[in-house]
Parts: sequence; C-alpha cells; structure tokens
Amino acid sequence: MCTLSLGRCGRGMVFGVLALLMLSPPSRAAEAEAVKFDTVDGVHLRGRFYPAQGKEAKEKAVVLLLHDVEKGGNSSQDGWGSLAEALQKEGFAVLLFDFRGHGESTSVGTQFWDVRNTHNRKFLKNYKGEKAADQPETIDYKDFQPGYYPYLINDVSAAKAYLDRRGDVNAYNLIVVGAGEGGTLGAAWMASEWKRAEGLVQIGAPPRLSEPEGRGLVAGIFLTLDTKLAGGRINVSQPLTGWLKDVHKSKVKVAFVYGAEDKDSDARSLALLKTLRPDYNRKVAEKTLPTAGEEAIKETQLTGSKLLKDGLGTQAWIVKYLNAVMDKHTRVENLAPADPTKVIYFWTFDPKNPLLAKEPGARMVDLVPLSKLGLPEK
Repeated sequence: MCTLSLGRCGRGMVFGVLALLMLSPPSRAAEAEAVKFDTVDGVHLRGRFYPAQGKEAKEKAVVLLLHDVEKGGNSSQDGWGSLAEALQKEGFAVLLFDFRGHGESTSVGTQFWDVRNTHNRKFLKNYKGEKAADQPETIDYKDFQPGYYPYLINDVSAAKAYLDRRGDVNAYNLIVVGAGEGGTLGAAWMASEWKRAEGLVQIGAPPRLSEPEGRGLVAGIFLTLDTKLAGGRINVSQPLTGWLKDVHKSKVKVAFVYGAEDKDSDARSLALLKTLRPDYNRKVAEKTLPTAGEEAIKETQLTGSKLLKDGLGTQAWIVKYLNAVMDKHTRVENLAPADPTKVIYFWTFDPKNPLLAKEPGARMVDLVPLSKLGLPEK
C-alpha cells in the first residue's frame, strides 16, 4: 500500500493528496446566528445564538451569557464571543445578547412609550412628553436614571422566552453566566423563576399551580458578582443574599469567580459562601462538586468580564466546571409550551395569593414585580 512518503510513492500522487487535503475545509463550529427578540415593554434586543455542536449536543444545556451593564458594557467586549465558541464546541447551545440601551440593543417600538410602561417614561431622560410622534425610536444607557437599572431584569426574562420559542433547544436545562451588574440581574431573575408557575384557572377557587419554572435552572456562574446596581447607586446586598439563598436551596449550582488579587471580591465571595454554606472553609479541599463554590483566578486584579481575557484560564475553567456540572445533572425534559400564548403564569411570592404573571393570549410574561424581589420600582 502506498503511504505519504516520497521514497515509496510518486511525487505526483503525493502532491495530489496534499492538494486535496488543502482543499478540504477544517472542521469548525457552526457560525453564530444573529438574532433579534422583543421584551414585554417593546425593546428590540439583539444578540447572537450559537447552536450546540458535537455528538452529545442534544444532552447538554443552554447557556445564557449576561454582560456587565455598568459604564456601557456590551456582549462584544472582552472574551464573551470566544467563551461562547468554547462552550459551543463542548455541546452547549449559547445565547449572547446586549441589554437594552447597550451595544446593538437600542431600538424600541412605539409601545415602549405607552402609558402602561410608566418606568420608561419616568426613568429615561430622553422621554419627550405625551405626544407619541415626538418620542425617540432609540434609547441609550447614558439616558438611564439609577431607578431604571432594576427593570433590565425583564431583558433576561425576554431572552428565556425567546429560547423557549425557538423549538430547537431545551431551555429547561439553563445555565446563567453573568458579569458584574449583569450577574446581579441574572441572580435576581433566577430567584424570580422560583416564584413563577403555570396555573390552571378554577372558577371560585385559587388557581391550580404547577411546579415553579425554576426547576429548569442548572447553574449560575457569577464573575465578580456586584452587590450594587446603577454604578453603585442602588445597594442590593440584602436582597441579593435572599436571591442566592432561594437558588441555592433549590440545588442549583452557584459559583463565584473573581481575581485572586482583588481583595474586595475575595472578601465578598467568602461572605456570600458563608451565608449559603455556614460551614464553608477555604482550607478544606472540596472532594465533590459543591452546590455553591468559588474560583479565584490567579495573579490578577481584573474584574467582571475582563476575567475572560486570554491567558488567564477563566474560560477553560468555566468549560471544565460546566462539563462537570452536566455530568452530575439530571436533565429536565423540554417543558416549553408549543403555543406560549395559551399558557397562564402566576407569581407565587405569596402562595396563598398568587398574582397573574401572563394572561391568555400574551406572548410572554409581564414585567417582573421588582418590589417582590426587594428592588425599587418607583
């Protein structure tokens, strides 16, 4: 048999084989798909969807990446794209998007300025008054007043609704990776999912509720989790602890990632872990994958998504960690309704008095009740 050796084959055959190899494109992950989806209050969010690759793709989870929203962060900065590609190659589907007023998510529909969306009128500096014709068609984070930032939780809700509507992924095996204040919003949203349930309306009786939607959450990874919003102007340290406790007690994995030389984040991570796990001891090596844990990225003071910078090893750690999580995770079947407009959801912050979260005919859940999460909404 002839081999690729000039000593045993004719040069013409060897060069012919080499030419064929050069013409054959190398295997690569499918390119990201540009996507657009709307929020319940009329923002046109833009992002990129990375379809899962590999033989085990159907068995893996969907990862939702949330960039920091302080000082105009967006999903094209730092290493978000390369992290998405790395996860994609491991069999995860990934959705990466820009929060409202950031990056490419600046367009809004006419309903955005509707009187029902009082938050958009009250907390945006570019609101032009009652005349609809005078309203701007775009928004920018520079026009956000501090009280507006908690409402960005609805962008995360819209992303989940978009994944449910796709039909080609199972968003009931969902992982959230968030940086800075984006991670803070992600933690709040994850907690709210444990207070949302599908309900069957019964005449003369309370609705019959299904299990909480939070049962589809797998893990949350937080890069330099922030205890404040709006660039430090809204302190959420107390409700944040409650959100994380709600997530942790439900056996959803939680991991805090920070720069080892960032003393503030080091102390914050330890304090949060002590809240979730009173017996946590850094000096004791974890023998099994903990429900809540931490990772200090060596020799850096970088924070948030800057930890995704090449050479730090953060991306490799996230991929390795999530593979380990999925190896232990009991996968949930796809519970997304075939027709979301027919489903009724309720908020169950008070189980005895559930509040309507989505009425029949609506495409997605209404605004998340911020006050129920301990967030300001007025």
